[in-house]
Amino acid sequence: MQTLIYLTYYMNDRLTIIYIFIFGLLLLNISCTEETATANQPSNVAPQPQKSNPIVPQSPNKPNIEGIFEHSKNILPKEKITTNFIKCKTNNKTLPENILALPQLGVTAFVGANQSTLDKDLGDSHRVFEVKSAATCEVVFSQTLPINVSADFPYYLAKEACNEEQGWIGIRGFQTATVFEVPTKKLYSDLKPKFATNRPAADATSGMISNLFFDQNYLYGYAVDFGVFAFDMKKNGSPNISIAEYGETQLFGFERGQNQVDLLIPIVTFDENGNLDLNMKNIFERPIRINPALKFKFNNGKFILFKEKGGGGPTNHLVVDMEKKERLQLPEEVAKSSIKEVIAYLR
Repeated sequence: MQTLIYLTYYMNDRLTIIYIFIFGLLLLNISCTEETATANQPSNVAPQPQKSNPIVPQSPNKPNIEGIFEHSKNILPKEKITTNFIKCKTNNKTLPENILALPQLGVTAFVGANQSTLDKDLGDSHRVFEVKSAATCEVVFSQTLPINVSADFPYYLAKEACNEEQGWIGIRGFQTATVFEVPTKKLYSDLKPKFATNRPAADATSGMISNLFFDQNYLYGYAVDFGVFAFDMKKNGSPNISIAEYGETQLFGFERGQNQVDLLIPIVTFDENGNLDLNMKNIFERPIRINPALKFKFNNGKFILFKEKGGGGPTNHLVVDMEKKERLQLPEEVAKSSIKEVIAYLR
């Protein structure tokens, strides 16, 4: 009986040892497998870094992130990307309207005053033009503009005076305009309005630029007592003078490419508070194929006649009624006849 009990204990111990031995072999096999897999990896494969949240660059003037924006093609940078847009601040003194965030261009523009422009008699002179990157709020351009008539006459920014597709920022002075081209960081300064005829000044405010606007590549605006003016930014800001005038009515030709021109008459009105409402009326409601320099005037400039270029067919004559500020609709047989017959019809 004792021999049987001893044999039972002996068998149990042997089983325990066998189980431990098998378990050890399993652990050893797993360890060897992992080492073999690691050794078989190519030596030029770098270990993958741990993912982390992007770091927003720090700046002394860095405010809260306002949102996201997309750059346009051909503007900084060249391809469309989505970037954090920061509403930047400046250390200069600024008027409320002279902080202009331009998400599509990826910049914020300022006009401000600081100690360098302080006039001992007139005080702050708001003429420091500054542009900051919207991604980091770092200054990408800064220049002090010249005194425009008087040191206390500020320069002004306005959303409607910007063309974000082309990258132009218009800056309004008292008697001159300035344009900053974001992609090239080029400043077109001292753009002076020009008119078809001499404009006599009525008082000290005559010639003051009250508004600036962009229409494609044309920067245009209104000068008090003088009327509407325009600059062609594709021609380095050269004046685009009205092609005809009748009293206070002006007729402009804005080139649209492919030898086509929009004929525009400015409709100028003011509300009860004296605020300007400027509408550039497209007389023919479409670009027309004409040479604006080849025009004929009748009845002391009341009627302006143009020849529309056709595709090999008969010439089509177009007439602008400057007094009514609209197109004079000619009968088809008259429009396609000779100038002599058109003149006879107008009389």
